[in-house]
Amino acid sequence: GESSMKWAEAIALPTNEESEALLRIRHSSSHVMAQAVQKLFKGTKCTIGPWIEKGFYYDFDPPEGRPFKDTDLRKIKKEMG
Repeated sequence: GESSMKWAEAIALPTNEESEALLRIRHSSSHVMAQAVQKLFKGTKCTIGPWIEKGFYYDFDPPEGRPFKDTDLRKIKKEMG
């Protein structure tokens, strides 16, 4: 309803430039993700993995060369938790 719209409009999420803590969280989370991927998919190499404006990412080089599937992503998320 209208009251929930006002609530949503009042939320201001920090940006990388405004929050050193946010950068630390994103940096640490990227390492946790890399560890989860390497644990679940033995032999996977981590390449580039910086934080970006809306989160973080890593490029991975799995030994079999196939991209991750949705089921793989769910396993990674669970391992990170």
